[in-house]
Amino acid sequence: MLWGDPHIRVFDSDTPPAVDIYNAGDYWIVLSPSISIQARYLPTQYTNGQAATDSLAVGGPFMQNHTLVIESLVGQVLWDGEPILESIPSEFNKEGFLRARYHDDSEGGSLDPGQGHLSLRSVEVVFPHGFHLVVNRWPQHIDVMITMRPQSGGQDGHCGNFNGKASDDTTELIKERMGTQVPAAASLFPTKLNAETFGLQTARDMKLEDCAPEVLAKAKQVCAQVSDNLLNTGSIFAESCVFDVCFGGEEYAVEDAVVDRQATSA
Repeated sequence: MLWGDPHIRVFDSDTPPAVDIYNAGDYWIVLSPSISIQARYLPTQYTNGQAATDSLAVGGPFMQNHTLVIESLVGQVLWDGEPILESIPSEFNKEGFLRARYHDDSEGGSLDPGQGHLSLRSVEVVFPHGFHLVVNRWPQHIDVMITMRPQSGGQDGHCGNFNGKASDDTTELIKERMGTQVPAAASLFPTKLNAETFGLQTARDMKLEDCAPEVLAKAKQVCAQVSDNLLNTGSIFAESCVFDVCFGGEEYAVEDAVVDRQATSA
């Protein structure tokens, strides 16, 4: 699951922490011999220069050179560069490749329950081989849930290597293995990433050290109070709470708590 800044709950996510990627760019989410998934992280007016997941692209040999791109609400949903799913409700089917549905019903709920009070617009895609994708489209970002089996021949990316070991899917280790951006020649996105066009000169890799000491102290206090009542101690959402409150505001503590509770109950 990808949500927020973005935080990423890897496939081997039975233990914390979450993977946190705060800098903008195009990155591999899943890279395998058959399936390729890329995400574009861009800063928004709400994220103080750090990135949020702007769009997702799916391709690879199993798609036979076809590409599906799902962007935030300021963008489009594209099949081979052509708009699809332009209205709600709508469906798009390509036999042998995918079945897609665009809807605004609340079945299944928002991937980020902290935004559950907002109108929900979701794209659900069923691919062959047990690969299922849910994307909540918001005005300037998307939240993503990827369901798949471990891929033959192995895989890696910001969602981890899916080897059953959460310990080797920390932010630091994934950055060492997959931290570099997708080369332009391998990009699945129809629009190439351009620093001036996308305002990337304002993006930076935010760290807790960038949080003012008094704000950091307050964030820790807020998250500790929320943890006592809502957050599960040591969960990936509790780990992300302090950062989100530092750079987003106190309401993010409650949002992380709600997501945490939903994940635990699931």
